Amino acid sequence: MPNKDTFCNVPWTNLHIYYDGSYGMCCAERHKIYEIQDSSRYNIKNSSPADWYNSKPMRESRIAIHQGNKMSPCNGCYIEESFGAESKRIKENYKSVIFTEHAFDRSYTQNSLVDIFDDSKKDGATSVSPIDWHVDLGNECNLACKMCDPVSSSKIALAYRRWNLLKNDKIFVNWTDDEVAWNNFLEAIKQTPNLNRLHFMGGEPLMNKRLEPLLDYFITLGMNRTLSLSFVTNGTIYRQSLVDKLLQFAECDIEVSLESFDKTNDYIRQGSKVSDIVTNIEKLKAQTSNNFRLIMRSVPQLLNANSYYTYIEWCWKNRIPVVSLPLKRPAYLRISVLPLTIRNKLLKQYLLLQNKLQEAKSKQFNSLAPNRDVSRIESTLLRECSSMITQLQQQEPEDVEIQRKELIMWLKRWDTLYNLDALDYYPEYKEFFLEYGY
Repeated sequence: MPNKDTFCNVPWTNLHIYYDGSYGMCCAERHKIYEIQDSSRYNIKNSSPADWYNSKPMRESRIAIHQGNKMSPCNGCYIEESFGAESKRIKENYKSVIFTEHAFDRSYTQNSLVDIFDDSKKDGATSVSPIDWHVDLGNECNLACKMCDPVSSSKIALAYRRWNLLKNDKIFVNWTDDEVAWNNFLEAIKQTPNLNRLHFMGGEPLMNKRLEPLLDYFITLGMNRTLSLSFVTNGTIYRQSLVDKLLQFAECDIEVSLESFDKTNDYIRQGSKVSDIVTNIEKLKAQTSNNFRLIMRSVPQLLNANSYYTYIEWCWKNRIPVVSLPLKRPAYLRISVLPLTIRNKLLKQYLLLQNKLQEAKSKQFNSLAPNRDVSRIESTLLRECSSMITQLQQQEPEDVEIQRKELIMWLKRWDTLYNLDALDYYPEYKEFFLEYGY
């Protein structure tokens, strides 16, 4: 029996393609499961998804999971779970009806995929094809979010070039511009008849010139009738022509990244205008249905902890699910870097909200609920609130003084570039910021 604390179905169900076309085991992995110099070898330009799926790194990963070993690429999930958050591992297991936190043994042994999992015990090989593809469409982006990095945002890459921090000369990296890689991608899709879901990320995927032609391609082939699509967007771009195409698919989830519903969102997600994004959210919400869903994406962190409880309340009021990824990197933006005096003041707001959500939840039938279940949103948002409470109550890291100085150094660097003043956005942090040299 696998270990419930480490088992994950991703190496049997998921495929990840990075911004440069290289393969990954999982879109949430902290680092690749092979040496970085092998990125051209394990790349859609040079090898097929089928070859990747039974490559040495993938086989070794499946064996490690069977042996109950914690793998360093998976540390992000382990950290999220320590906060009480619903990690990628828990979500993916749930999709295959494996209940990681409740009745794991029974749900695993009775699972329809158990023979496929167990067949990999010896050498890690598998006869299945990935049915859930997570595809990064390059790093082209119109925002520079303070918690992001150059490989995910060309805007950040440009800033890093200005600061002489970029290790290579590439600002824009996009594997879809390579005709060989793109044709290999289309051929691989045709060779995967059981493909269930395609999830696109970026950069900002709506800026990618290949996206809409790809949707047309699927519609022409009739794949839209069975294929589930999803993508993460920063919400700054809205095209009804695109939405009309998405509405033709069996399922579509549009996941809008937003950190707050006030001006601090524009401070964190530099280049955005929160009022315009909310307008776009309202347009999308007006068209939602059982098959066309709107989801909010967030990164709980030091810079939105001061108002994230209002974010949860807004989503509760508007019946929009939240899929959060509690910040893990950069370490200086973690909530635990905030002084305890500030965190204790913020904690009161989350405890009040927790009580409201608990009262609402008590009126519902108590059962498991996936985080996208609108009908029982109180349960999922209660978990979101509880995770924030846990993060606010964490001990300060041992190197907290170093992290606080690094925080201020980065805020000053970004604020100079974008002509911002952190004190205008965070009056409750003023003493803290000034103490450390803002």
